[in-house]
Amino acid sequence: MVRNYLKIAFLSLGRHPGYTFINVAGLAIGMAAFVLILLYVADERSYDRFHANADRIVRVVESYSDETGTRSFARSVPALGPALKSELAGIEQTVRMQRWMAAVRSGDQQFNEQAMFMVDAEFFDVFGFELLPGSKDDPLAAPRTAVLTASTARRYFGDEDPIGKDIRFADTLAFQITGVVADPPSTSHLQFTILTSFDVLRESWATRGQNVDEVWSSGTFYTYALLRRAGGSGPYGHNYEASSTATSEISPHREYSTALICSLLLTST
Repeated sequence: MVRNYLKIAFLSLGRHPGYTFINVAGLAIGMAAFVLILLYVADERSYDRFHANADRIVRVVESYSDETGTRSFARSVPALGPALKSELAGIEQTVRMQRWMAAVRSGDQQFNEQAMFMVDAEFFDVFGFELLPGSKDDPLAAPRTAVLTASTARRYFGDEDPIGKDIRFADTLAFQITGVVADPPSTSHLQFTILTSFDVLRESWATRGQNVDEVWSSGTFYTYALLRRAGGSGPYGHNYEASSTATSEISPHREYSTALICSLLLTST
């Protein structure tokens, strides 16, 4: 029975080759498009899920509104991280990151690093990047310390153990290597080669007579938070504005919201 049905179907298709081609090609293109979209969405949704606390890590988004409309930014002011932690009970930890670029030297090896970040010491308390054996337990707690990715360490030191060695930035700042971290996976929205301690930024602001933890201008920092429990993303309004009006330059038109890091690739602006 089935054999007869198939025979009739093929005979019918053979009588109308143009019509058959259009239908088969359309079906094939539709199925291919569906599979490609499915693979794309699956890939995007896989980002940042390797962190143990992926369902509790959020990035803070700053929105600014005026008569022309509302604009959202991934970067925010340096005082925001400490304010989040001190004022909101639902925040367990925060970490700030500022990207910088410099020529980095160790001995005869020098490279122009484009993906370095100065980060708070709590970076590894929030994120699940894997510190490799030999790294210090809290590698960025001390001043002038740095953590290199495994591939970056090989570029500068080959097969030698880099822990305890120094690297110099722009031939002026010397940092001691206190850790090596596995290269960020391709499914991480954070891609870096070197992480350095935050003290250089703190000292830089201090020369201007300011505490970086209280600066409500210079929105060049990425701010992440570790929530005490999963499922808490959304707007935070003007909590920080109210607590800092005496010392800040924050605008009354500015507010903050959060987005889970594992949704950033699909939802970020």
